Order: sequence, then C-alpha cells, then structure tokens
Amino acid sequence: MVVNTSNAGCTGTSICNGLSVNVTTSTGSSVASFVVPTASLGGSYTQEITGLTGGSKYTVAGTSINSTTVTYTPSATPTIVSGSVTPVTIKYDKT
Repeated sequence: MVVNTSNAGCTGTSICNGLSVNVTTSTGSSVASFVVPTASLGGSYTQEITGLTGGSKYTVAGTSINSTTVTYTPSATPTIVSGSVTPVTIKYDKT
C-alpha cells in the first residue's frame, strides 16, 4: 500500500497529522489499518499488508484531508491476486 501526500500541502503543517488507511473485506470487517507516520507526510509512504486472501475483494479507505481530492489506483476496491505483489496507491492532491 502506497500513500502519496506529496501534492497535498502536508509539509510543514499539521493538517495531515493522523492520516490513516483502513482495509476491509466485502462484509465490512477490518483486516488491516495503519497511520502514516508524521515524518512521511508530504511524500510517499509504503506499508506492506499481509494475510490477504487471493481472489478476494477488499475496500481501501484513506481518511479525508480538508482541501484535497483523493484518488485510488487501481481503485478503492482492488481484487487481491494470490501470490502477487501489486501496490495499491492512495494519492492526495490539494484542490
């Protein structure tokens, strides 16, 4: 999981503090969550998520930041392929 805040205006401010990401199953059960370290805000942060089931769909949700748009690549509901290491990117852009 990659969280990119390089264009969100996070550097030198506290507006992005506490930014978190949650990964849930199709039934809404949380399987992973993490908080982006303050030192990584204003750049890119990578967090490995393990223990996901191949072929299953998961929803990825990053917390909102005022005055930003959030995009998910490939999407906010990726399908996990067993044995693959395909990053999902959450990108925050200042609007």
